[in-house]
Amino acid sequence: MNTQEAKFLLRAYRPGGQDAEDAVFSEALSLAKKDPALNAWQAREQEWDAAFAARLRECDPPAGLREAVLSGARVEERIPGWPRRALLALAACLAVGLGLLWMDSSWRNSNFSSQLALYAIDDTLHAKHGGHGEPMLALQAVLQNPATRIARGVPVDFAKLKANGCRTLSLASRDVLEVCFQRNGEEYHLYVALSVGTRWHTEPAFVEGPGIAVATWTDGGHTFALAGTTGKEAVRSLL
Repeated sequence: MNTQEAKFLLRAYRPGGQDAEDAVFSEALSLAKKDPALNAWQAREQEWDAAFAARLRECDPPAGLREAVLSGARVEERIPGWPRRALLALAACLAVGLGLLWMDSSWRNSNFSSQLALYAIDDTLHAKHGGHGEPMLALQAVLQNPATRIARGVPVDFAKLKANGCRTLSLASRDVLEVCFQRNGEEYHLYVALSVGTRWHTEPAFVEGPGIAVATWTDGGHTFALAGTTGKEAVRSLL
């Protein structure tokens, strides 16, 4: 089974865990446990499914909808026009649920920030880092300046960095740039992705893993994660 086949199956996996023992999903679930990217994708899908289901539970279906569906065309003869109004009401309910989730950029970005933090932990501890190009070196110089407060805004030209050799990764179908830099004799890693929707801002939030701390925030249309093996307070001091 490859990743695309696993995703096809896992899209039907219910977020409540009811399908954990279902043999249909066993191979896909096993693959997700071994593949960090697939595991992160599944977590995002499960969170979206759970939130959408919660929205649907808030909708009150029109009275008698079940009977109308079961009895079919006979309802039109008894109550002309009612089935159309019922379907419109149901469609509106679905549209509200989808709109609140899919169009709510803050929900999507906050979810992505959580994924980016976990990804940064794994990548910092295991990956071989690199990248080249003048834009990347210029950004690296800014990050290494002791006076730079990274969460207060750093000059990021995402397209130029990507086009000129900055290390580019992929997470949840988004490009992520990564820049290594030194500060106080320690190495840090900054991950940057484009935010979804409008230009919005959040304060740094922290996630700690074994021997590593990550701060995530959004600023000026980008989502950032700063990872270091020096502890939470050392990471905070750079912000």
